Amino acid sequence: ENLKAMIEEANSKISKLSAEKSVNHEEAQQFRFAGISQTTMQRKVIDEKEKEIEACLKVNKQLKERTEFLCSVLRGIKGGMVHISKQLDLASIPTPPPPEPPRASNGFGDTGRGTNSMGGIFFPGLLPS
Repeated sequence: ENLKAMIEEANSKISKLSAEKSVNHEEAQQFRFAGISQTTMQRKVIDEKEKEIEACLKVNKQLKERTEFLCSVLRGIKGGMVHISKQLDLASIPTPPPPEPPRASNGFGDTGRGTNSMGGIFFPGLLPS
């Protein structure tokens, strides 16, 4: 009977150890394959980012070419404007004098037109003739 009890005890220990072994084996497999799938996922993300970078570089190149084209057009326009301004020679174009500002009245109905050479006001009827 002792022997049977020891066999049963050994069998229960064996079953516990085999269950632990299978659990440990499954965990090891998960770590092993999870690492691979994680690596493949990282590689997949890297590949996607590389594709995005290539697309952005293509757009950047197109924008750079467009900017260079527009700069050359603007340089041509500026050169044309400089040429036209030299041809016109703005100094030789006569311009009318600016209009005189209206003068304020002094309260006697005089608008300042009746002044002598000294800048004072004179009244035509008051001077000796």
